Amino acid sequence: AAARRVWSWLSATPAPSSASFPTGGVHLLRSDHWQIALRSGSYGQKGVGGHAHNDQLALVAWLDGAPLVADSGTARYAADMVLRDRFRGTAAHSTVILDGQEQSPILRGRPFALVEARRAPPVVLEDVGARASVAAEHACYARLPCRARHRRKVTLRRDLDVVVVEDVLSGRGRAAYEQRWHLAQPVTRDLSDAARRRLAEVARVLGPLALNAAVMIGAGCVLVRAIPDSDPPSVGTTLFSEAYGRVEARPLVSYRGLLTFPKILTTILIRVGAESECRP
Repeated sequence: AAARRVWSWLSATPAPSSASFPTGGVHLLRSDHWQIALRSGSYGQKGVGGHAHNDQLALVAWLDGAPLVADSGTARYAADMVLRDRFRGTAAHSTVILDGQEQSPILRGRPFALVEARRAPPVVLEDVGARASVAAEHACYARLPCRARHRRKVTLRRDLDVVVVEDVLSGRGRAAYEQRWHLAQPVTRDLSDAARRRLAEVARVLGPLALNAAVMIGAGCVLVRAIPDSDPPSVGTTLFSEAYGRVEARPLVSYRGLLTFPKILTTILIRVGAESECRP
């Protein structure tokens, strides 16, 4: 229901312009088919973060009016402290986790506090012709031994009908990573013939794609990694709350591995439905 209200609002505004709302920490890229939201901003309440989640650089997406990459929601407040913390944790959002740690520590017994730890420069949003992009970063993982920073750049290629997500991870040494995708549509490892044709078309423009790291989301989208980032995806389920007090299972795709800094992970969302207009 919430997703339908957001889509209704977006559809009522002129397409395909993009927009940035720095006070709210939400930044939008739009085309005739895609609606992409990137979260980057303050936790609010002068750093107390009473209702904040560990969702820095989390991505949410709609494709052709239907939810594709979903925010997990809230589920419950103090009535279930375990569930409250689970839904506001980093793993409940479509972003990158390093060494299994939260972006900002979740304080035991304080369900309405999240210490501000992002230390980020301003978000940069550009929208010119066939391309729109938004770039943001945080230093929440600088407290870890790897002293990492995470920068995410999301580029909407209107000419290709694709969304390119570049996760730039800088730090020292090595760290375990997990890139999570919380999805609103069924997932399969079996690619349709149309999906394979689209992958070949996009690869001619963007470069080689790792077919072993590709999944179908519904019937209209492929999620794939760019070579050499060919860690195979793990397909499972996670918890999702469409409304307060309601919890259900939804698909989860995650990529995991051990990386050496610096590292760039490139992931691409490809719309399958359109006839090719790709140009090298």
